[in-house]
Amino acid sequence: QFYPRSGYLLYYFFLFTWADSCKMLEKLLASPEHSLIAEAFMRYIIEIDREIDNQDGVKLLERNPSVIRSDPRLSRFRSQLLGRIAGASLPADIKSNLTKELTDFEITCQEICRKNSAEPIKTLQSVLVHKENTVGALFEEWASFLNLAYEVSPENHHHVSRIFWNTGMALQMLDDTLDVPID
Repeated sequence: QFYPRSGYLLYYFFLFTWADSCKMLEKLLASPEHSLIAEAFMRYIIEIDREIDNQDGVKLLERNPSVIRSDPRLSRFRSQLLGRIAGASLPADIKSNLTKELTDFEITCQEICRKNSAEPIKTLQSVLVHKENTVGALFEEWASFLNLAYEVSPENHHHVSRIFWNTGMALQMLDDTLDVPID
């Protein structure tokens, strides 16, 4: 089970908010399988976050910076995402762009984790900047996956990306609060 029921409701809220804001509702309803690419991306990222939270992510990444790709369980989620991309009825250049987006996002995540392990976050301001660079970026990236899959122009996407960024930040604060007993 990947999400609790409330997670599904939130996911669908985001999906239809994106579709409405980008004027893609009809296209989404006509080709819902393309949205599964973004759903698989979100599942993969949630599992990475879970792994980092459960394994003391900073120490885990210090020992093995490529854990995102080498962990068998995470590799399975990554393979599912790549399988969704490969199996989608999309032009080859869009599939290539989706794969590049994924790779770029993984590299960025690894760089942020390495930087944080070298320079621990100490101030509230640095925590907020870190969250902006991770969670804010994640939600913007999720919208980018949908934009690529549905061939939305960047101009139509910009305003909704800020909504996702802000919502992601609010959800991260909730997640951090729930992680307090673990920490």
